[in-house]
Amino acid sequence: MIEQFVSDMSFEGQQYAVIVRAPVPSGIVSAVHLPTLPEGYAFYGAAQLPAQKTIDIFEHSLPLFAADEINYKGQAVGILTGDNEATLEALRKDVTIELEPIPEDSFEAGRPHTLFDYPIVAREVRTAGDIDSIFETAASTVFSSLKIASQYAARSEPFSAVTVFRENGLDIYVPTQWPFHVRTAVAKATGLAEETVVVHPTQTGETFNELLWFPSLLACQCAVAAVLQRKTVSLNLSAEESRAAAPKTPEMIIEHQSALSDTHSIAAMQISIIVNAGACCPLIGNILKQMAAAALGPYTVPNYRIEVRASKTTGGLIDILEGWGDYYVSNALENHINKIIQDYNLSPAEWRIQNMSDNYGTVFSSLFELLTGKSDFICKYAAYNVFNRGKTDKRDGRWRGIGLAAGFQYSGCAADFTYTAELTLDIHNRLFIKAEPAEDNVKRVIRKLAAKKLNIAESDITFAGLTTADMNESGPATADNTAGIVLPLVEQCLHDLQEQRFRNPLPISISRSTRTPHPDASQPNTSQADVSQSDVPPLDTPQPNVSSIENKTGKNSVPFIAKTPAACIIELELDTVCYEIQIRKVWFACHPGKIYEKKQVLNYLRKNIAAALSRTAKEALPQSEAEDTPLPYSEYRMILPTEMPPLSVDIPERGNSMSAFDSCALNILPAAYLAALNQILLRVPTRIDTLPIRTERLFKALTGKK
Repeated sequence: MIEQFVSDMSFEGQQYAVIVRAPVPSGIVSAVHLPTLPEGYAFYGAAQLPAQKTIDIFEHSLPLFAADEINYKGQAVGILTGDNEATLEALRKDVTIELEPIPEDSFEAGRPHTLFDYPIVAREVRTAGDIDSIFETAASTVFSSLKIASQYAARSEPFSAVTVFRENGLDIYVPTQWPFHVRTAVAKATGLAEETVVVHPTQTGETFNELLWFPSLLACQCAVAAVLQRKTVSLNLSAEESRAAAPKTPEMIIEHQSALSDTHSIAAMQISIIVNAGACCPLIGNILKQMAAAALGPYTVPNYRIEVRASKTTGGLIDILEGWGDYYVSNALENHINKIIQDYNLSPAEWRIQNMSDNYGTVFSSLFELLTGKSDFICKYAAYNVFNRGKTDKRDGRWRGIGLAAGFQYSGCAADFTYTAELTLDIHNRLFIKAEPAEDNVKRVIRKLAAKKLNIAESDITFAGLTTADMNESGPATADNTAGIVLPLVEQCLHDLQEQRFRNPLPISISRSTRTPHPDASQPNTSQADVSQSDVPPLDTPQPNVSSIENKTGKNSVPFIAKTPAACIIELELDTVCYEIQIRKVWFACHPGKIYEKKQVLNYLRKNIAAALSRTAKEALPQSEAEDTPLPYSEYRMILPTEMPPLSVDIPERGNSMSAFDSCALNILPAAYLAALNQILLRVPTRIDTLPIRTERLFKALTGKK
């Protein structure tokens, strides 16, 4: 990876580019009217594409430029190139796209109003037992619904790409977590051989996995212009355009209904999920599988029906930025569990342990014991329950609530990929490492690990593989893959080097590979599915710690590389004057397995908690009510460093291999926040059941206004 943002790069003789985008969400392109272009300026649309007109993302194809029908607002219609950015921006404003309305008998002409009115493009169903008969005779049932709004991940720089033209190929500079996908896509779009396209991954900054495939689309659009112009082209989106054009997280509604036994355990559960997949969500099929597999979390539910559906809308490009969908189902499940606990005045920690299997109960019991002891959770929870039920107005003292949530971060993959680590120790005891994907923080861990294992200086450790020309071909560089796959591979290579170092002459090269588990798309749904955790036999040597969801046939329906248990407690206080929530403290603990560098993991988790708090209650771009355009990017709200509460983070070590921890807080912190907030609102008949949480919604709940 190049330690530089692509937007800071410049090359001799480079031209600039801007994307011409559709101003409306639907229609049929009949003509594109251009202003008079100065000499040296050019426009390229779908008709001028030199080779493949789409980009392949797993089983989906996404047009590089709209040729006929517009599928979403902001879809690229073409690209303008020239040597002055200001001139290009002025020309773009003068481009007119002539559109014909879609036929009145088409589906879109009917103007659907809810997610349920749009076509269902993917579905996943899992059942166990006869839940209908259980609900008919159940003494009590509990229903909850959680609506999760679409969000955009704030980035260190707007999306950008630079394509350097050379007579024998292209050099692509782009921030990406999957450089080999960029290479393949650009080669197909330009008609060049893959070996002539070299991708240089640039600085990514903090990422929410939004760099898996969207950079490939930008790189293809930029590369097409470079090949047709035979010049270097730089494409830099503005902050507003980057936010508008980039994939968002999906809008989602998750409903739970549970039938409870006499002891308040869950006898049966119905889970219904509807996902807004937008105009294109390339990973939607795999995502729905993982959401269904993770929907029950660590709890023992003998009878259930899980139905996950995705609707195709005109909502733009959609991606699952936080993992592969478990963020949504984990928080919705914990929100439902907390409603059961609140409705029946149960103990949050004890009820959870009693309703988990022994394998899960032991590890979560230790996490709860650690956190409840530090936070005095049991006393505070009981006291706030009593005090809040009797409060009537702001003169009744401080309104406080405390909430608990627990769950897993599921480390999984959306497809079958191979990851490789290759280490070479030369005759001067210098170590060369090729381990892709390897981010900067992972490289620091590997350096310290290698220096300690081989007793060499960190300065003698070099990472090879800065471009696709010298990298090992691999899948996407998500954080759960680097922690759960690459680090164990490197450790195995170091172990082998230690054994061979004084037995064989230098230089010595060691290479290890492993394949990630792949969801079995042909796995049938059964009415007698059984959920269990087991070890999958090694796919190669070495093999990361792999867990899977299985049914009685023993076939894997959705494998997971690992499951990282985590628990969180949050204490909130309501400002009754301006109806704002103040976070008094956050207590967080997780079991990420083997710890290579504890200080680094603690720092990473603190960043993760800050991001989770921001996305729960702060991070959003308010929409203008007066017109159909968003407010400027400068209005984007995020949690500030001065707003961060005191944090207590613990990472007890367990196991022999490291599992992911990059989304631990995101998977449970919003649910803990909701639990604490709804305890504050005990006297209010309305629950807060949306994410992110807005002050306006809190004000309406407390005042009874609509």
